Amino acid sequence: MIHGISKLNFRNFKNFSWPSGLKEFKDYNLIYGWNGSGKTTLSTVFRQLELRNAEGSDFEIKTDNGVIESFELFDSVLIPQIKVFNRDFAEENVFTSTGEVTPIFFLGEDSISKQKEIEMLNTEKTNFHGSLIRKIDELSEENKALNKFCIERATNIRELLRSSGKNYYNNYDKSNFRSKCDQLKSEDYLSLILLDDEMDKLKHKINETSKENLSELIFSIELPNKLRDEVAGLLEQTVISSTIDRFKEDGELNTWAKTGFAIHKKKNDNTCQFCGQKLPENYLQRLEEHFNDEYEKLLTQIEILKTNINRLADTMLTLPDKARLYDELGEQYERCNNDLIAEHQSYRSFLKELAFKLEEKEKNPFVIVNFEIELPSIDIESKLAAVNAIISNHNNKTDNFQKEKNVARDKLEISLVAEAEDEYLKMQKRIAEINTEKSVLTDNISKIKKKVESFEREILEHRKPADEINRDLIAYLGRDEIKFEVKENGYRITRNGEDATALSEGEKTAIAFTYFLQTLKDKDFDISEGVVVIDDPISSLDSNAIFYAFGFMKERTKNAKQLFVLTHNFTFFRQVKRWFSEVNKRKKHLQKEASFYMLSYSVNNGQKNAKIKPLDNLLLKYESEYHYLFYIVYNYSDKQDKELELYYHLPNIARRLLESFLGFRQPKAIGNLHSQLEYLNFDNSKKARILRFVHTHSHSDHIEDSPEHDMSLLEETPEVLKDLLALMENEDKSHYSQMVEIINYRESS
Repeated sequence: MIHGISKLNFRNFKNFSWPSGLKEFKDYNLIYGWNGSGKTTLSTVFRQLELRNAEGSDFEIKTDNGVIESFELFDSVLIPQIKVFNRDFAEENVFTSTGEVTPIFFLGEDSISKQKEIEMLNTEKTNFHGSLIRKIDELSEENKALNKFCIERATNIRELLRSSGKNYYNNYDKSNFRSKCDQLKSEDYLSLILLDDEMDKLKHKINETSKENLSELIFSIELPNKLRDEVAGLLEQTVISSTIDRFKEDGELNTWAKTGFAIHKKKNDNTCQFCGQKLPENYLQRLEEHFNDEYEKLLTQIEILKTNINRLADTMLTLPDKARLYDELGEQYERCNNDLIAEHQSYRSFLKELAFKLEEKEKNPFVIVNFEIELPSIDIESKLAAVNAIISNHNNKTDNFQKEKNVARDKLEISLVAEAEDEYLKMQKRIAEINTEKSVLTDNISKIKKKVESFEREILEHRKPADEINRDLIAYLGRDEIKFEVKENGYRITRNGEDATALSEGEKTAIAFTYFLQTLKDKDFDISEGVVVIDDPISSLDSNAIFYAFGFMKERTKNAKQLFVLTHNFTFFRQVKRWFSEVNKRKKHLQKEASFYMLSYSVNNGQKNAKIKPLDNLLLKYESEYHYLFYIVYNYSDKQDKELELYYHLPNIARRLLESFLGFRQPKAIGNLHSQLEYLNFDNSKKARILRFVHTHSHSDHIEDSPEHDMSLLEETPEVLKDLLALMENEDKSHYSQMVEIINYRESS
């Protein structure tokens, strides 16, 4: 239980300390004070205890457990269970969700805090969702770009490498291209890019047509040294016979004679077949002896060898046309072909020279023919082998033609893919980055959804049933025009069946207060051991509603271990005072005691200093605030002290007294002091001075905190107050006399 405030420095409480002689707080405590007198400040201090946050304040509060100091609130174990209703609670515990055609209302600081968190999270989620949509669009564009890129590159490769017949590249598409890109990214793909001339060769190769196989060349020769030796042997032979000298000396004549001898021998006629004369006796015998068997044998040998050599010399090389070979073999083939032909030509020249020597011997077989032919360096076999090697390559290419074309296509594909690899990887990297960003956004949205769901569950767990709130509102307001309906995780509020799109401050206060009273039943608050502080729960309520509100509050707070009620409304004050007075009458039975206090202030050096003091006897004894106001005006009208600080609060008190008095005397013009005064038969100059005084330095419901007018006008206070009392006496002398009697009785008692 709270016993008192030992020290307080906060707002308009300056260096406050508990006055000596002032009773400590009891079980029930009623504190009366006009707005501006420190009532809100006092309730805020109590709420700071509840929230354990004394920001801006400095206090010491005496409790059953010891003295609580403001600087140790957060960790203090001395703070009793306490719940405080004041303007801050009302503002923090009725929340209207925005952005809805039908507003959704939330009750309770925790629920409101969570709902605001939900709205912030939903806003964040919306932002994330917007970013996610943009990322999805960006990802779609990047995928489209990559898809287009792959299609274009695959099309280029297909158009280059396609062919008739069965061919892998005839159906080459983006998936083939992407697969090859993915394969190459782990390799040194830059080294696979071909130079232009290499590309041209491979392109030419895949466009080639297959050629027929060629037969290898078969060509044999007699060894030159062997032929030379054979010719040399015949040239060195001579015929030993009975020779005819003139034939021996003349080879051509010898040949002619040999031919003629064969003719005459065939005809067996001694007549000269050339001239027709008779041949000399024994002339044919002599010719036969000249052309004997040895002679014939030698000539036969010469003829056979010459014929063989001429045959070899006349044997021609038959070589395939260069056009029949593949283009890439043509140059090498032509070079080797020329080498073979040149070598063969040298061989033929050598043979013709041998044949010429044999012809020379044939003409004159009786003498040794001089032989000076050098053996040539001839390598026809190696030259022939070189040509056949090219033919073999040609045939191998024909045999492997399709395979080589496929290899060429594969090399071209790899080169073209390798050229595109950097761009492909760059696009893939960007897509991967966007996917990562998209995943982060998706995760964030998912986390927010879980948080929102968690908060919504917590709000639902603490949400009060709508019918319970409705019963409380009816009991509090005395009417059922406002009703609650559960909607989503909050409430839909209707007024006379229509959506309550805007609640007045009074309605919010009523809702907040009914909610506050329900929180007194929370599991974490034991009202029988707790402190309940209530600051003016009846803002903007009419008189009838105030009675309902009081009865409702009384019923819900009667079991509190300690209760504080702070108010500036006299009607409400009067109801609470009656209740607490009854408690004091039955305190032995109820084991409860009540105390009554009021708040006032003084002004020192232009600053208000609030203080707590016992409730004035007039307020305590009488059922009207009017008695107290009259007492103050009556008392200060005789003061001669000219300190303006003492008069600071009097214009407002004077106004409230005047309004109360005229409310009964001139009810037709309530709310307009000027009109009400016009109806009175009193000195006009004094009426004007009274009106200026109350208008200049007061407001209708509170003491002016910062007067904007000439403060010297306050010097007139005692005289103006005398004028006001004179006006009342003039208007109702009997009433005035009775009020003076009450005041004098108070003074004497």
